[in-house]
Amino acid sequence: MKIILFRGRPASGKTTISKALSLQLGLPVIHKDDIYDSLVPFIADHAARNKAAHDILYAMLESNAHADSTIILDFPFQNAADFSVIESWCAHHQATLKSVLVTCTNESLWRERLILRSQHPLPNQMIYDFDELKRRYGSMHVEPHSSELLVDSALPLDGNIQHVIDYI
Repeated sequence: MKIILFRGRPASGKTTISKALSLQLGLPVIHKDDIYDSLVPFIADHAARNKAAHDILYAMLESNAHADSTIILDFPFQNAADFSVIESWCAHHQATLKSVLVTCTNESLWRERLILRSQHPLPNQMIYDFDELKRRYGSMHVEPHSSELLVDSALPLDGNIQHVIDYI
């Protein structure tokens, strides 16, 4: 199994790039937001929904670990502990992990994305203000792992997709 992981801060461009790659390569993509949002009617607490979304992801991966397939994951894995878990899972299951850290160097563009989200909010999208996002996370940029590709979603999508394809 090969896993192509897109991770990063909210509204950094993970979903846009992962969907575009999925369309271009004909690969399935699992979005954390789809799992998380589906749990809203059943689990009231954010932390519990988040844990359940991760548990469901690993159950799905476990069910497919034997397959000779490639899956795209759109999961934030913003902190080192979460990233370590997916790395360990892949090592234990002899899965190849290709991680892409998505960031956006254009703060105006990032602000616009959050404003657009606020017009059609989803349960998993709890922050719609760039300054609030900065206060919550401190640093807007996640530290890249030594082996992962860093992609700037402020750059043209076609170029980013080609960069990802060259990497994977």
